[in-house]
Amino acid sequence: MRTAMVAFLAIGSALLAAPQEKSPPKAPASFDTQVDAERVCNDEVFDEQFRNAKERLFQQHPAAWVAIVGGELLETFDSMSACVEAADHKHPNARHRYLFRIGEEGDTRLQGPAPIEPEQPRDCIGCGFKALFRPSEMISPSTQTLTWTRNGKSTTRRWFNENYTEIEVADPFGAKPKSIRVVDSGSFTGVLGLCRETARGFDLARFEIPGRAFIKGSMTGDTFECRRARARIRVPEIDIDEAIPVVIWEGITTLVR
Repeated sequence: MRTAMVAFLAIGSALLAAPQEKSPPKAPASFDTQVDAERVCNDEVFDEQFRNAKERLFQQHPAAWVAIVGGELLETFDSMSACVEAADHKHPNARHRYLFRIGEEGDTRLQGPAPIEPEQPRDCIGCGFKALFRPSEMISPSTQTLTWTRNGKSTTRRWFNENYTEIEVADPFGAKPKSIRVVDSGSFTGVLGLCRETARGFDLARFEIPGRAFIKGSMTGDTFECRRARARIRVPEIDIDEAIPVVIWEGITTLVR
């Protein structure tokens, strides 16, 4: 009887202990949390490895491409496609990575419009768009249309209230293309500024450029810190189809005026 009771108690103890031996499955990390964690790791590599190697890389491989992904510096590549291929091969599941040409890393300073203010960040194109692609522009308030002319070709598109129009944006290789509504701002000195949500839709955390874009707001006078990335902007009717550096408004920091 005593033996049976001991056995019974042992089985009961095992059953009670079993759930405690197995830890509950972890909830999957949110996309932003994972991106932020990988970015911290890649920032350390940029600061500790790339900065030490920059002078050598700049002298030996000017304008070559490098990647920082998965806490690893990958160097050097003759094209963006070769750089991305290597990064995909080494770290196919990475959610964040830096992909850039040697020399384009670092901080930039821009002037910003109301769309970059924290209360209502919006996607926008700026005077940098006009300076880079040089389209002539004609707006017809009566028909609410905007006509761009470039290289002898023209495109007419809707012109919404508050200076909105639409352009096509994609990741640097043209994946996930989407027509987005943008503010056409003459006070924004960049080419293209995107909200965090818009950038996430194009997976631009996988195409970031090290450094920050500091944008001085035109309404408040505050300076805001934005991320830098590369995206493709397309207006095919007038032969605009180019992967360019853009800024991503994430409301990271408001600096002292």
